[in-house]
This record gives sequence, C-alpha cells and structure tokens, in this order.
Amino acid sequence: EEVKEVFTHVSFWIAITLASFFLVEVICQPPKCVDVEACNVQYRGGLEDLHTLIITGLATAFVMEFFGLVLSWRSAQNLVGVVRGIEYTFIPPVLLCACFFFLSVENLTLSKAGLIHVAVDGVGGNARPVLTATLLEWCVNVPMIMTCSGCFALNRPIKEVTRPVVVTNVYIAVCWWAYFVTDFWFRWFLVFVAYIMWLWVTYDMIYWIIDFRKSTCPDLPARRLRIGLTIGLMKAFFWYGV
Repeated sequence: EEVKEVFTHVSFWIAITLASFFLVEVICQPPKCVDVEACNVQYRGGLEDLHTLIITGLATAFVMEFFGLVLSWRSAQNLVGVVRGIEYTFIPPVLLCACFFFLSVENLTLSKAGLIHVAVDGVGGNARPVLTATLLEWCVNVPMIMTCSGCFALNRPIKEVTRPVVVTNVYIAVCWWAYFVTDFWFRWFLVFVAYIMWLWVTYDMIYWIIDFRKSTCPDLPARRLRIGLTIGLMKAFFWYGV
C-alpha cells in the first residue's frame, strides 16, 4: 500500500514536470545554441573541458557510494525482519546514488553541447547559453532532496511533500520560459511569479517544521539539526533562484 502511494505521487510529479517543460517548448520554441554561431563559440571556449572533469569526479563518487550501499545492504540482511524499519535506512543512500547518476548524465550532456539553448536577447548579440540540461537535472534531484528532508528527516507523509515538489518543478519551468521572452515586462513578470511560487514552497516547508516540532519529543536525536538543515534548504533554493 505504501509503495503504491509513493508510485502514485512520483508519477504525478513526473507528469506535471514533463507537461510544464513541453508547454514552454511549444510556446517559445527556444533557439538551440548550436544554431547560433556566437553562442556555439562562446560555449565551446572552455566549458566542455570543465564538464568532462566534473563527470570524472561525479562518476567516482557514484561508484564509491554505490558499492558502499551494496556492501551495507548485504551486511544488514541478517537484521531485516529483526530490526523494524531497517530497510528504510537505505533509501537516502539510494537517492544519493541517483543524484550522482543524474548529475553525471547532465554533465555528459553538457560536455557534448546537447540540451543547450540560447537566450532570446543573445540571438543577435551576446548569445548567452542556457543550460537546459541543468534545469532538467534540478527537476530530478531537487525533489529527491526535498523527499529526504520532508519524509525522512521530518517524518512528513509523502502527500505533504507532493505540493512543494510540484510547485518547485513548475517554477523551474517558468524560469526557463523567462529566458526566451522578448518582452521586458513579461519576462520580469515571469521572474516575479517564480519567486511567489518559491514563497509558496517555503510556506509549506515551514509547516513541515511546525508539525514536526509538535509531533516529536524534545530529546529526539538530531532534532535541531533536522530543522536546521531544512531551513538551510529553503535558503539554498532562494540563492539558486537569484
């Protein structure tokens, strides 16, 4: 029953995210960087090598984390069924492995100049690259981070995590949209809408903390740390938006 509920919510996240980016793609038809010479030259001027180096580091981290997870799981087999809920302790490392994997895929894409578009204001002049693959990677890794914070650190049910996750992915799509808008005022309107949505997500996450404080005893291990990390996550989302 729990697995079915998780699958339902995650499927909803994926559907809304894909629909949001597809809608922006249809509305804007963003120009690709490879089709704009100035953008292509600017991107090729060093970023390719940087992403190749990043892939090496991420792949190494993924392999080490993956084998550590496998060894830990094999060591804990005798305790499964004896220690209640021990299998749930392996979910955060699985999500961490997934984060490393998707970050590696993202940088592999960027190293080959794949999902890269060009901002509208750069078509005739500055040719500013838009790393679409990075935004898509955020739409994968940010929900996993929020799941770790909400479900595992603060013991919130997944239905309470769904709205903040969906709103976050939608405002990432809105930010992507803003890159390809020619009208100055409409572009800043989209930025304003994105920040309003960030405030909405922050509001929900604050209530995670309030409900967590009400439902747990003061001597719970790492109680303040869990709350502090969630607050730090909200601040990180804000600075990434800036």
